[in-house]
Amino acid sequence: SYINDVWYPTLAMGMGQNTFTLNRGEVRERANNFSLVGSLPLGQRHLLSLNYTLEAREDLSEEKNADYELGGDFSYLQFGYRYNFSRHYPYSVSPEHGRSIGFAIRHYSSALGGDFNEWLFTGDARAYLNNPLFHNHVFALRLTGARLVEIPAAAADQAARVGAAIGPGTAALFYCAHAMAAPSSLPFAEMVAIARDGGVPLIVDAASECPPVATLTRFAHGGADLVIFSGGKSIMGPQSTGLVIGRPDLVAACAANGTPHAGVGRPMKVSREEVFGFLRALELYLARDHGADAARWRSQVDRVGDGIAQVPGIQAETVMIRETYDVPMLAVRPRPPASHWPREVVTRLRNGRPRVVVAEHFIEDGIVINPHMLLPGEEELVLTRLLEVLKPV
Repeated sequence: SYINDVWYPTLAMGMGQNTFTLNRGEVRERANNFSLVGSLPLGQRHLLSLNYTLEAREDLSEEKNADYELGGDFSYLQFGYRYNFSRHYPYSVSPEHGRSIGFAIRHYSSALGGDFNEWLFTGDARAYLNNPLFHNHVFALRLTGARLVEIPAAAADQAARVGAAIGPGTAALFYCAHAMAAPSSLPFAEMVAIARDGGVPLIVDAASECPPVATLTRFAHGGADLVIFSGGKSIMGPQSTGLVIGRPDLVAACAANGTPHAGVGRPMKVSREEVFGFLRALELYLARDHGADAARWRSQVDRVGDGIAQVPGIQAETVMIRETYDVPMLAVRPRPPASHWPREVVTRLRNGRPRVVVAEHFIEDGIVINPHMLLPGEEELVLTRLLEVLKPV
């Protein structure tokens, strides 16, 4: 089961026995096979394989059938190549996607121990598409049994349509804080007003919207009824934990659906150890010197930016992605632009030692280096690896 590994060359040997039944059971054949497979990955995208298989087939039919020629020895040598540009989770409802293409040349030969001499050429292409209808937040919300009503983003009267969609069965309005600056998003204050006029709660997903630390209270003070934060991102607590802030009655309703009650939250229960781990992480986070953190991030970004300024054809600039996540980052782009460049750089940074992971989703034409979780001095490791990768690219 360890063949076709994308990291290391592999050699696999297998033996097996299969029985084939054709023509409603009138024709039966048993095959004993032995195979030896070697594979060589190149840069996580290309895979070369060589396969030798010997298969001895035995006719088990009670009566011979003139329509089928059964039995015999099959022996072949196969060379294969696959180019794989699919991301890590092609069947996810997250934004991962990709494609792959492959071909194989197989030669059945009596010189290899078989009874036949034939050539066989095969090929296949696959495309993994992100779900074209729904964002992954939609699936998460539907787990509760909710039915979502979507409003066209390009509508000129978008705010009026949101208000008109509120009815007796409306449970809440849902707002993603990370997208509040997007052209298709209504301003937060306007969403608060619509929720108030409609008499329904406003839920804000602010999972990764911190720092600044003021974000922890900004949305609640601004009129949101429930605000959701991740415990495992900026707060740096256990990854499975989170924080819900808001109206006491709604927070109590959340608790009623979690452990120890067998509600919709039962499969997502958090252990006692994780609860106390999160509480301690929150205490430590609130007590941090956030000004010192911001100064260190700025220094690390400046160091990496100055270090790669010497690389020809590379543009680096400090950017702030959004106001609800004010960590300074370094955007790195090729000049002139090259469509293949971001993926190639990301792959090389991940495949090297030490492995460096950079953000791909903030900009389309380059990569972004986020210093948020870098320890003091680790910017030098990042710079060294970038210089190794960027100069050849």
